[in-house]
This record gives sequence, structure tokens and C-alpha cells, in this order.
Amino acid sequence: EGGGAYIGAGGLVTSCVIEKNRAYRGGGVRMSDATGARVENSIIRDNWAEREGGGVMIYHVGTVNNCLIAGNACDGNGGGAHVDYGSYSGSQQVFFNNCTIVGNTAGQNGGVGYIINGGDYRNTIIWGNTNGNWSGGTYTYSCTTPLPGGVGNTASDPKFVDPTAGDYGLGAGSPCSNAGNNALVVGGLDVVGRSRIVSGKVDIGAFEAPEIALIVTAWAEQTKEKQPLFLELNLIDGSHIIGISRVDSVPVQTSYARMNVSLKQIRTMKIGKDREMESFDLQNGDKFNGVSDLG
Repeated sequence: EGGGAYIGAGGLVTSCVIEKNRAYRGGGVRMSDATGARVENSIIRDNWAEREGGGVMIYHVGTVNNCLIAGNACDGNGGGAHVDYGSYSGSQQVFFNNCTIVGNTAGQNGGVGYIINGGDYRNTIIWGNTNGNWSGGTYTYSCTTPLPGGVGNTASDPKFVDPTAGDYGLGAGSPCSNAGNNALVVGGLDVVGRSRIVSGKVDIGAFEAPEIALIVTAWAEQTKEKQPLFLELNLIDGSHIIGISRVDSVPVQTSYARMNVSLKQIRTMKIGKDREMESFDLQNGDKFNGVSDLG
């Protein structure tokens, strides 16, 4: 049992990719009476279990923080995760904090399943799993459907960036952005190492959305040299603005040079809210990061 990792009391698995394992229970990870044990900042994907917990199986005690659990399968119950008697010790001892449990399959409860009682899912997304997203357990500031009881939950589409390509970051307008509970955050980094609580309030799920103030797209009719240059602005608050630019280039300081980049060369420019770094995607396919002096 525990095809990728079998974890007992006090154990720690962190910053790992656990994939393509097989077991009777806990295809990726099995935790058993694992007091003080944690799986953190890891990706658990494409594992298989015959009985329970294609991705994760927890017996009585165990904690999973800031993890992506995706694409796992189980012939029995709980494709993403399965919890067996999460309050065996008299109080809840199984926790999933800021996890994304998505795209898993099982005979029953493709997302999360349980025996006797389940886990406590906090700041967690459970979405797009076959044969049910969840069964049993408690849910707080989490995103899943059908909507469970509990504080701060939502059944709205989390709007992943590109789920068909395996990108489960939060896209524009996601209801999970800045929708979690800071008091429930465990650890300072998300699953890919970005800082948590970027914009004052934690995101729901394993991925903290990067803080982008605006995206600038520049275009003009290339056949007319005197054609005004238009800018399209997509602001962080969802506003959309189109107008004529009063400048034709952007001064940029990169790590290796200072340059003026013509707006006609820019496909998109993403400007961080803190203005510490911008990313540039040029018409010729080049990409680079730098700091602009736009004022």
C-alpha cells in the first residue's frame, strides 16, 4: 500500500512529484495514523489504486497542504483522495489545506470519498472529477459542486487557465481568487513556489494567482505608417479599455541592457501590480522580463 510513499507518524514529503504508481490502497500516497505527518507543496498525479484512494489514502490521521491531486484513478472509492475515519481520535485529524483535487476518476466519488467520516477540506478546490466530486467530510472556503454546507464555500466554476493542458492555475475572473481564509493558510508558498496571500487575501486552491495589474496589447494597421497605435488594456479589476497611445516606445531595463522597445514590436506586456517586473511577449516570438519607466 502507498505506491509512491507510505507515511507514518512524523513523516514529511515536500516539493515532490508523485506519479504513475500503483497500489491496493493509496496509489500515490498512503498515510496511516500519521500524527504530525504532512505532504506539502507536491504534485500527486496519474496514480492508480484498486481499492481506495487513487491519489491519497489517509487512515485516521494525516495532513495534505498546498498540493495538486490530479488525474488519479481508483476502481473503488475516492479517485483523488479517500479518508477512513478522520475523527477516530475523537476530533478531526485529517486536513486538506489549499489543495486542488481535479480530473480524478473512481467507481465511486472520483474526487474525495470516505468511510465512517471524512476529512476537513479548507481553501480547497474539488472540481471536474468523475462519479462525484465529494462525499462526506467538512468544507470551509472551498470550491466544489454540489455546494456543501459550511462557511465561505462556492459552487461556481473555478475558471482554470487551461485544464485540457493540465494548467490548473486560476484564470481571469476566477471566483477562487482572493476568496479563501487567511487564517487557514499553512505555509508561505503555493504548489509551484509562489508566495501565498499575494493580494491581501489567499486564493482557494493549490495555485496562488500571480498579481498582474494590467495586460497591454498594442496593434496598428501595418500597411499604413501613419496609422495611430491602439492599446488594449485588461485591468486586474476586470475593466477593459481601448485607446490611442500617446507614446510609440517603452523604455525597459533588463538584467543585461537598457533599451527602448517599440510598441509595434509588442504583442503583450504584463505589468505586475508591485511594478517590480514586467514580462514582454514580442511579435517575433521573443520573450523577456524587465522593468519599464512608464510612470
